[in-house]
Amino acid sequence: MIKDDVSVIVPTLKELKANFLTKKSRPITFRLQQLHNLLNGLKELRNEFYEAFKKDLGYQDQFFCELVQYQAVLTHIESDINNIYKYTAKRSISTSIMAAPATSYLIPEPYGVVLVIGAWNYPIFTCIPQVAQAIGAGNAVVLKPSEMVPHLSNVLAKLITNYLDQSLYRVIEGGVNVAINITKQPFDLIIFTGGTEKGKLVAKAAAENLVPCILELGGKGPCIIDSSSDLALAGRRVISTKLYNCGQTCVAPDYLLVEESILDNVVNTFKQQIKDFYGPETKKSECLNRIVNEFHTNRIVEYLNNHGGKIVHGGQYDLKEKWIEPTFVINPDPNSELMKNEIFGPILPIITYKKIEEAINFINFRPKPLALYYFGTNKVHKNAILESTSSGGVCINDCIFHLINHELPFGGVGDSGYGVCGSKFGFDQCQHLKPVLEKSTIDPSARYPPYTNSKKTQMTFLTSLGIYSQQEILNKLLLFLFILCAFIYVTCCCGCSKNQLQNDL
Repeated sequence: MIKDDVSVIVPTLKELKANFLTKKSRPITFRLQQLHNLLNGLKELRNEFYEAFKKDLGYQDQFFCELVQYQAVLTHIESDINNIYKYTAKRSISTSIMAAPATSYLIPEPYGVVLVIGAWNYPIFTCIPQVAQAIGAGNAVVLKPSEMVPHLSNVLAKLITNYLDQSLYRVIEGGVNVAINITKQPFDLIIFTGGTEKGKLVAKAAAENLVPCILELGGKGPCIIDSSSDLALAGRRVISTKLYNCGQTCVAPDYLLVEESILDNVVNTFKQQIKDFYGPETKKSECLNRIVNEFHTNRIVEYLNNHGGKIVHGGQYDLKEKWIEPTFVINPDPNSELMKNEIFGPILPIITYKKIEEAINFINFRPKPLALYYFGTNKVHKNAILESTSSGGVCINDCIFHLINHELPFGGVGDSGYGVCGSKFGFDQCQHLKPVLEKSTIDPSARYPPYTNSKKTQMTFLTSLGIYSQQEILNKLLLFLFILCAFIYVTCCCGCSKNQLQNDL
């Protein structure tokens, strides 16, 4: 049981704000050392994390646990280490002619103290990459892991406490009271991963202090499969990613939109794929973990009992063991709880459509998802989906792997959140890109009153060039001078040649 002590929040934030002002976190060498420490800690605590995953999420196979929960985190941190000098370097910006002569640039600077609130389904992935990018950007950090996975929360606390500089990086564990109170504090940035409703509460609390947020929320991610798709490939990739972490993944395919003519083939292919991956008795598979707790198990069972569709595979469950069989539900009621809420479990609703426009409309009349998937080779369908739908991210002929690519940003839109994590784009959201203009001491008088006709003419001419930068104007002038010199040279050469010819005659 995690202690719900709110008394540590204010003193911790006060201390970290004071320490941040000493600029201890600013040198790149210091940031790199902390990131290397974080990386080493993750490797050294690997077995403790695995035991915690077994206790909190029912993982039985260590390799599968590392594949799903661990490896991508190491890659993200290594990428930040390799790119930190590039991400934090001063960036030159062009200067408009109206501001010339001047030099313009952006200075990346840390915000201050960043609060990272992780989720229970991927406790490392929703905490450590965000902490790493905040550290890399030069911030101090407070991490609040989810209380729903207490053993993992304890190991995360050990990681931050034992491997990072405690004057700048802390963990505050706790339950609901800590979560409510910590978001009310004047942090400089909040990075939150969780459900949409809780994300709204975080944003509302942060708004009282005008604290910017990055919200990585959930949503019902649709997966469209049309008749041009390779069904065997789709079966392998949809089933494996849907059942990662027993369906408790914010970017898992939440439901399928299947072209009506291939429905039977899809169902039969996907049934066989479950058997191939997890055996005839999925309850005994070491690659299927369990639902996180009894509350969520009961919630998912309610979806099974009240959906208005037809179950064509699965449907069994064991409340005591928090186990639910992978289940397919054909054409459930669109207004059922199954289709209104993010499932976060091993149930896969399958909705049929005849034309791609029907599938697109089905998606567009619902909140914008965190991820959208399409299986097929029909370019018209692909382009229609990309151009006519809105989602946090899209993956074609696969699921989830856009998130694995650490060069791509990850984030939502609308109800699925705002802001991004990961890659250069996520790193930039952990630092303020401070704009700077260094003006020349050359001081043209036309900008100052009184505005004579001569000054008006000069200013009117300059404003007409306002869309150009000073470098563009300089380039145009240089090009003009080059052409002029070439013209003079050619003219002179032709003149000399003509005089020489006359002399020879």
